[in-house]
Amino acid sequence: MFSGVVLTDSTQQPIVDAEVVFPELTTMGRTDERGAFRVTDIPPGEQHVVVRHVGYGPLDTQITFTSNENVNRRILLSRAVKLDSVVVTEKAASDRWL
Repeated sequence: MFSGVVLTDSTQQPIVDAEVVFPELTTMGRTDERGAFRVTDIPPGEQHVVVRHVGYGPLDTQITFTSNENVNRRILLSRAVKLDSVVVTEKAASDRWL
């Protein structure tokens, strides 16, 4: 089993509804209102896991699991850089595309 919490790296606040995905296993979980998650039935060995939520940079890593072990992690995600909107101030010449 893989369990833990997903928090913001700056304020340590829980990130609600973050995805905890094992892409090769087609298994996933989501965080609750406390940022907690639990994913069961993870086979032993090194597994690829991605933790993501819109507005945050994802965690993409490998974790080694052994039989009958509960791996518990505290995962911190950083806010993604938010870009300003683009403002177009020039009109295209209509004959340019002919």
